[in-house]
Parts: sequence; C-alpha cells; structure tokens
Amino acid sequence: MLPEIKRYLPIAQAIEMLLYPYAEIVLHDLATNTIAAIFNSFSHREPGDDSLLEEIEFDCERGSRLVLKDISKCIPLGTPSDKSMNLSH
Repeated sequence: MLPEIKRYLPIAQAIEMLLYPYAEIVLHDLATNTIAAIFNSFSHREPGDDSLLEEIEFDCERGSRLVLKDISKCIPLGTPSDKSMNLSH
C-alpha cells in the first residue's frame, strides 16, 4: 500500500468506530482504480477489488459535487444501507 494511502488508515478506522454499524468506510487507490482498504465491509468488497469509480460522475465545473449514476450497481440489496437510519436516539 502506498504511503499516501497509509496515512489515511487511522482516519478511516476512527470513522468506522464512530459510525459502526451504519457505514462502510472505503479508501480508494485512484491511480489503480481499486479499493486500497475497507472497514466494516457489508458490501463484501475487498482490498484490490475495482473501486467502481466509473459509476460516479464527477462534475468539475461545480466543484466537488458527485452524482452516483446507479447505486444498485454499487451496493447489494440486503445491506444495512437499505434500512433507514435514525440516529436521533
């Protein structure tokens, strides 16, 4: 794993602990379009898998706005993301 990616591992782990079990945290290697690390994986993806970044439309004219083209290709049905999250409790 590249040092540029390794430095984000503690941040990803902290986010995982904060949002568990409601979020899957994925670090992407943009140079290879693969998953570099994944935490709380409920999508069954693993490091080395395709990042599926081609499923996201990057709108450079509007800054960092991202639009997911088809979420069904990225998240299998039956995962915690299908359930509504009520974090107000």
